[in-house]
Amino acid sequence: MEWGPWSECSVPCGGGYRNRTRAGTTVLARIDFATCNLQPCRGEVPGTCPAGKVWQECNDGPASCAELSTEDAAGRRTACRPGCYCPNGTILLDNLCVPAEECPCAVEGKLYAPGEAVAEGCQNCSCIAGQLGNCSRAACGDVNGQWSEWTPWSECSAPCGLGLQNRYHFCTDPAPSGMGLPCLGPEREDKACQIQPCARSGGWGSWGSWTPCTVSCGGGIRSRSRACDSPAPRGGGDYCEGPPTQVEACNLNPCPVQDCSILEGSVYSSCGPPLSSYL
Repeated sequence: MEWGPWSECSVPCGGGYRNRTRAGTTVLARIDFATCNLQPCRGEVPGTCPAGKVWQECNDGPASCAELSTEDAAGRRTACRPGCYCPNGTILLDNLCVPAEECPCAVEGKLYAPGEAVAEGCQNCSCIAGQLGNCSRAACGDVNGQWSEWTPWSECSAPCGLGLQNRYHFCTDPAPSGMGLPCLGPEREDKACQIQPCARSGGWGSWGSWTPCTVSCGGGIRSRSRACDSPAPRGGGDYCEGPPTQVEACNLNPCPVQDCSILEGSVYSSCGPPLSSYL
């Protein structure tokens, strides 16, 4: 799994530690340590120091436990760095003056307590005054590296739509040593994932054809329909606005009047009988 961001340094100056973490793995360490802010503190006013510390223009050794653990600690000893230092016989640990014997050891991302055993390559060492000591050679043949078990798949990278999941395995079961070969292949594996479709509002498709008019004359109606499928709504998206059906009048022309004569020998007239027939 990917490491998270580094924490703030435990002190603003004088040598401290920071850490970062990762979740979801039982194969490798979940916490990683590093030294930080190794520059000496200068006090609020240069030349003056808080109680328990003394001002020095030059210091002839590591000023802090964190500095003892750095690879270039020896090179730092030759540099003059004015600042507030601990009195003789003590050294800074998170801004407190302690005997050097109380210093932990920061080794390859791990923090070891004083006196704790440390496996370093093909050696077994102890943490002594912030540095590795009393090392003895351990049995260490040529071992080819082997992959550990895969970690569980991560969560999908996207809450909806297409995303990615990944998982890891590590060349630690065992790790290669001596002239052994490293593991072959990638450390990470990816696959596509989808929790749910993303919300999408619907859109109307084209209108269909008009239906036949309900009558051939005298005024009728006809209709046509459309579907909300261009695209169809999904994932909680809104349905199309507006009616799915349209209706209009048709065949408004009047129907022709039918011959209504029912008496044999009578003749149809659109004007009706003469007025004298009603008198």
